[in-house]
Amino acid sequence: MPWLSPKDMTAEKIESTEDHITERALAESPIRLVPPDSVAFVFRSNILRRRLPIAHVPGSATLNQDIRALVPHHGLLARYLAQVCLANAALIRAATVRTDGSMAAVQQTRLLDFRIPVPPLDEQERIVSALDHVNMLMSTLTDALGRELTARRRQYEYHRNNLLTFDKAPA
Repeated sequence: MPWLSPKDMTAEKIESTEDHITERALAESPIRLVPPDSVAFVFRSNILRRRLPIAHVPGSATLNQDIRALVPHHGLLARYLAQVCLANAALIRAATVRTDGSMAAVQQTRLLDFRIPVPPLDEQERIVSALDHVNMLMSTLTDALGRELTARRRQYEYHRNNLLTFDKAPA
């Protein structure tokens, strides 16, 4: 089973985790399985001094002690909740994160008191679809730019090597 920890919280959507636990460990420990379509937050980490990692978790996962997940109620899309929280991460962080100790931490009651607008489901779906489309375009452009940069780097190296490599004349 996927074991979600702060090191996995680098994208807006968790596709996989570095670590996993066995089904036996899940059955024999107090660890609970978070249902699909949850929204994960880093709750305890010094990364919280700089930013609040938030991600949509589309599949079931287990969480380490530094992560918490919200399971949206009926009438609230997890993808919408994640996007609203990501858009307001700085504001949520400022209102909920305690940084006075050796380890920064989200104050759960303050996070649960944070209010977001919840439009009808069809509007949530339109918003998420539009954001998914822009994200797909950005991903396509990022991939294309990466390939273009690689090609230009090779071109540069080819010309540099042809211009600056000299036959060594015998002394």
